[in-house]
This record gives sequence, C-alpha cells and structure tokens, in this order.
Amino acid sequence: MKFNILNQLAAISFFVISITLLTMPALAAPAKSTMFNIEEILDESTLDIKILQDWHVDEGSMEVYGMVGNVCFVLGAVLLGCVFVPATKIAPASINVLAAAILLVLGWLLRRMAR
Repeated sequence: MKFNILNQLAAISFFVISITLLTMPALAAPAKSTMFNIEEILDESTLDIKILQDWHVDEGSMEVYGMVGNVCFVLGAVLLGCVFVPATKIAPASINVLAAAILLVLGWLLRRMAR
C-alpha cells in the first residue's frame, strides 16, 4: 500500500476531529436544565394535581391513519402492477403478489380504523 500525502492528511484530520469530538463534552460548561425545577420537585406543597385540559380525542391524529392506509393502497397497487413486469428466478412475481396482498389488507384496516 502506498502512502501518499493525501492518506497522511486524511489520517491526521480524522485524528484531530476524533479528539475534538471526544473532548468537547468535557470542555463544555454544564447546562442548566430549564425543563425541571429541582426545588419545585422537592417541595411537597407543589404536589397538588392541576388538570390543564380535560380528556378529548384529537380528530387530526385519526386522519394520519387514513393517509397511511392510502399509501398502503397505492403501494399494493404498484406491486400488483409489477407482477406483469418480467421477473427473474431470484425474485419471482409471487413475492410481489404476497406483498401487495399484505399492503392492501393493511391499508384497508388502517382506513377502517381512521373512520
């Protein structure tokens, strides 16, 4: 194996970057967490329950299942269409039929759940 200047430069730069990334967390100042207030967690008087919102079903989240079901339908149709493309012995067309059937059933179930 020949060692030219580019190999040496790449090895040196990889070494410098590795050392920099390994020592960077040690050099950084510890960040103060703003998500949790330790004093408030340890104070027993703040353990009262506060209900911010009543329980409700988010209608927008169910639409996502319908969209994923649509994507499954499209992919299943494409795989069924690929049955007519010449297949090889390594990848027979029956695999496409099986995958298309699974995707169509999954798409149907997801769309039914989204209703």
